[in-house]
Amino acid sequence: MRKKIGLPLGLLTLLVILLLPTPPDLSTAGHRMLAVLVFSVVIWMFETVSYPVSAAIIISLMAFLLGTAPNMMNPLYTMK
Repeated sequence: MRKKIGLPLGLLTLLVILLLPTPPDLSTAGHRMLAVLVFSVVIWMFETVSYPVSAAIIISLMAFLLGTAPNMMNPLYTMK
């Protein structure tokens, strides 16, 4: 039972943190990494997936969320 609620709960916490406003002292990339950190802790705490699978999920989330974060040096830069 415990394993079944871990992944949905992790995804819910990830989305909630991403929907919160970014604190003024924190970059967008930092805000997204905090969301990934909390997601990671939740899925490890509930032992939802094995560690190699969780590593793949976390790396994928990091690549996607950081890849879509705005460039702080040039915020008008868009990917081509």
